[in-house]
Amino acid sequence: PHCLGRFAHRQAVTGNAAIFDQRLDRRAAHQHRGEQSLRKAGLAKDRLDRQRAARHVARVLEQPDVAREQRRREEPDDLPVGEVPRHHREHRPERVVAHVEQRLGPVDLLVNAAARIERTELPFWQADPAELWDVVETNLRGPLLLTRALLPQMVARRHGHVVNLASTARAATRTGTYSGYAVSKRALTVLTEVLAASLAGTGVVVLDVLPGLVRTSMTTGMPVWRDVPDDGWDPASATTKTVVEVALGRYDTAAGTVLDAPALARRRASDRGP
Repeated sequence: PHCLGRFAHRQAVTGNAAIFDQRLDRRAAHQHRGEQSLRKAGLAKDRLDRQRAARHVARVLEQPDVAREQRRREEPDDLPVGEVPRHHREHRPERVVAHVEQRLGPVDLLVNAAARIERTELPFWQADPAELWDVVETNLRGPLLLTRALLPQMVARRHGHVVNLASTARAATRTGTYSGYAVSKRALTVLTEVLAASLAGTGVVVLDVLPGLVRTSMTTGMPVWRDVPDDGWDPASATTKTVVEVALGRYDTAAGTVLDAPALARRRASDRGP
């Protein structure tokens, strides 16, 4: 009886263990299904967030003053005088990034769209050195510092896109002027190429987008574009569409290259047919 009791005890323990294991298995399966559901919901929310962000980017880029050739004839009215000379210590890129992330969350898309150009068409040897350097700092140092501030977080999340609005600097090559603008834009394209090589495999993609010649108050104010006919301008919508597609990951395999937005728009129209 003693041996039978021990056998019965072992059987009871084994049976209870089996029941317990089955419960654990069911609980683990339930938890796994729950995690899968949460993961799917998270991915769907992530896609929705990206689509919303992309639409917001499109609205911003289609504003008339966001364009390839940006010309500053006046000082901005919405910044305190004396507080934001180009790189004031109280307005470091890190502070800007922290402020944005506190209000909107992690930044997954950076579009370096702002730029400036010289006020007058002068050859290099007659141009004001201070203005030349100011143009270079705005067009190159600005994107460089913002990109540097955001890339560590993007790399850590293994996801992110940086878009640099490029330029062929046609105004400079046509007139032999706008040297600061031409140098800064060419250098920005080189930065894109260098970053693409170092970011390979990180999930972060850097691309140039070429908007072409977009009609804005700034470009129409440049003497070199004064006689451009109505059908000679490229639509801003071509750029917004391309940036949205970049944000959605459709050009990830083209990292480090230049996307010609007007050419892509023509190709899309051709694919749709008449």
